[in-house]
Amino acid sequence: MVKTKNEIIKMINDYISKLSDYEKIDRVIMFGSYARNEALSSSDVDIFWWCPGTLKI
Repeated sequence: MVKTKNEIIKMINDYISKLSDYEKIDRVIMFGSYARNEALSSSDVDIFWWCPGTLKI
């Protein structure tokens, strides 16, 4: 099932909100790659440009 842009962003933010600051630095990059792959499998290839600043450390 392909996720919508908003579902991907919510999933990422929910996950990141549970991490410590140190873990955030380590995992934001990993999630960036995951979300980009999810977006490329749907029509929402512009997820990162559409929502700048969502992945805050």
